Amino acid sequence: MLMFGSSCAKNLSIVNPVPISAVTVVNAVIGSSALIPDFSVDSVEYFSSALTVPFAGFHEYSVPSGMVPLNIYQITDTTNTTYKGTLDLAPNRIYTFFLCGADIQNGQSSSDTLFTLDNPPYHDVTDSVVGVRFVNLLADGNPISVNIKGIPYGSEVSSLTYKGVSSFQNYGATSSIGSYAFEFRDAMTDTLWASYTLSGINNSTSTVRFRNVTLVLSGRLGGTGSTAISAFLVNNY
Repeated sequence: MLMFGSSCAKNLSIVNPVPISAVTVVNAVIGSSALIPDFSVDSVEYFSSALTVPFAGFHEYSVPSGMVPLNIYQITDTTNTTYKGTLDLAPNRIYTFFLCGADIQNGQSSSDTLFTLDNPPYHDVTDSVVGVRFVNLLADGNPISVNIKGIPYGSEVSSLTYKGVSSFQNYGATSSIGSYAFEFRDAMTDTLWASYTLSGINNSTSTVRFRNVTLVLSGRLGGTGSTAISAFLVNNY
């Protein structure tokens, strides 16, 4: 019996993976509706199904490193871009992109930005701590100070100018500590602008212990409703 055999060779191409970077987009645009960030080369085709970032909200995106285009739209007017630019992302790094400044309710269509390379500290499971940093996005005020309620003004940050970012500070998160009440004040007059209570620290389901968060001050002087001065939290896990 004759047997015939054949073999074939496949040309296998080697695909080098593209390193990924993490970018958290934060919506602190005064009076803003929800924003639609778009990291693609082409514009978003289906705005109705796109992920949105509400005012005082955030979302983390995994983005290929390199020179990456970013367009950001207001969901109420997707024909105009609130921001259009390019981000230079190093491989395997963590960034935060803050949209801030403009007052949409007063007809301003452009916004200010703050782009940070983040280095959140590592917390070992044997250390019951939480890392907290502070960002000042109050555009039309004096520098701010930050203190814990009941502790002298400026105990945490003495002076933070507009778009200033503090370093991460570690705070105890043991079973005896339930919360921290942070106060944001005018660094020159000690006027209290806003407070934020970081709570649930000693709960068994705590979402901040061993992790890192950012507290953002935004709004405008004399603002009301969505333009009022307030503080909100961003997770930096």
